[in-house]
Amino acid sequence: EHVAHRPHRLEDREALGPGWDGLFRFAFVRNPWDRLVSWYSMIRQQSQGRPRRQLNRLWNYVLEQGPTFEDFVRNCTATIDDVDGRKSFLFNQADYVCDSSGKLIVDFVGRYENLSSDSALVLRRLGLPGLKLPHVNRSHHEHYSRYYSEETRQIVAERYARDLELFGYRFETE
Repeated sequence: EHVAHRPHRLEDREALGPGWDGLFRFAFVRNPWDRLVSWYSMIRQQSQGRPRRQLNRLWNYVLEQGPTFEDFVRNCTATIDDVDGRKSFLFNQADYVCDSSGKLIVDFVGRYENLSSDSALVLRRLGLPGLKLPHVNRSHHEHYSRYYSEETRQIVAERYARDLELFGYRFETE
């Protein structure tokens, strides 16, 4: 069984017991500005033409509170109300990979921006060289920098400051 999308790192460590230290622990992170554009784009694209009752609570929340990307950043990133992991994009990624003192608890942090090379490194470490990950859930959107005003850029910088500091992300233009 794998440890899923949720920032309950200490519970995971306790659940795995003495086996925790023998595991190769890894995670992948993404530039917070790009991450939000991707999430918003995916929700908008995949919900088109579908009745609201067929969408999960998170998607309905986003569609109601964030009809535009700017509304999404203003209204949907300040809330952390983890309903069965459904609002996991609101958490800092550091919440998944650090203990309560801020110390990394994974052996390797890959970057979405280097997904091919970083996943190859992980797969080699796991004894699966040559295996390639398929690209699924591809959203189609322009470079993330085109979506942000100075206001929304700053909201994300403040909201995800821990990620920016820990992983060294900066707002980049194309």
